[in-house]
Amino acid sequence: MKKQTKTLLINLSAVFLWLVIAILLIARLILTAKNAWLYCLIALVLIPINYALSLLVHETGHVVFAAANGFKCKTVNFGLFTLDLTSGFKLSFFTFMAEDGGESLFVPTKTVTKKQLKLLAFGGLAFSFIYLLAVGLLSLAFAKEVTTVMLCGLTVAGYLLTVNALPFDKTSDGAMLINKDGYVDGLCYAQNCQLAIENGLVPEQNSIEKCKNQPICVYFDYLLAVYNQNFAKAEQTVKLLYERVEDFSYDEYYLLLPEIIYWATIKNALTEGLERRAKHLFESNLNSSAFLRAHYAYRLLKGEREWATTIKNSYDATLSKAPAFYAECESKLISQLCKG
Repeated sequence: MKKQTKTLLINLSAVFLWLVIAILLIARLILTAKNAWLYCLIALVLIPINYALSLLVHETGHVVFAAANGFKCKTVNFGLFTLDLTSGFKLSFFTFMAEDGGESLFVPTKTVTKKQLKLLAFGGLAFSFIYLLAVGLLSLAFAKEVTTVMLCGLTVAGYLLTVNALPFDKTSDGAMLINKDGYVDGLCYAQNCQLAIENGLVPEQNSIEKCKNQPICVYFDYLLAVYNQNFAKAEQTVKLLYERVEDFSYDEYYLLLPEIIYWATIKNALTEGLERRAKHLFESNLNSSAFLRAHYAYRLLKGEREWATTIKNSYDATLSKAPAFYAECESKLISQLCKG
């Protein structure tokens, strides 16, 4: 994920920009207001409050636009807490601190179009902008000291809107609106594949070029190769994906890396670099069948039979709940472990 450095620099630049604005507003309070220390204290308190509210508003925008475009909400992250709607209504706090937790997740209930995915991204930006504008205009109705305090607290909302709107990463809201690198093409294909699988169908083969050769798109091409028992193609696809691992988004990395590790393990071709990635991956608490299968194969390779058996039991339990297409793919993939 070599783009992490670029992403970090852009985030730091946005932080610096809005921090300068906040410092200038605080300086204005110090120079012009009576009881400046009190106003500054209030401004500092308003910053985390605005941060939490901005996240709440932004994710609400995604939820509203997702519901309007035929998506079902499974989990929604509001920063300090996450709503899990997969089995009732579960509320968990501080999930943003977890390595893998707290991401909002929407699944389609009908065929997805690129326009719908762009609208889903637009919803968060639209609500964030409306919040920033509304609070900014509201602040003008008060005395100048109060206005300055409110605007100072609002700088964090400006920062969040900026980093979500900038198309520096293909998964950001701004990037999805312009379909940066063809990511929306690939995501649209992947969402429709997932919808077909959840409905008990086998996804249709698509031209990889049509979805701009996105890794998320190549993943389903890989699964179809496995399903059709074209293991030579599946193995070659995984090798090609590993060559692009540095360009994966966060979601792509944790989706595709287990497959890369699995094939390297059963072919006894784990390089030093890939083994480092494997150890880091297995420190996470993922529970997907692909993750457990890769972990199982890795522990067998290391001769850790007892640990491998425990993982295999978890794998079997997870697999029993999987849709038919995934279960069939897993059965064929595990058969390659026996041959390997």
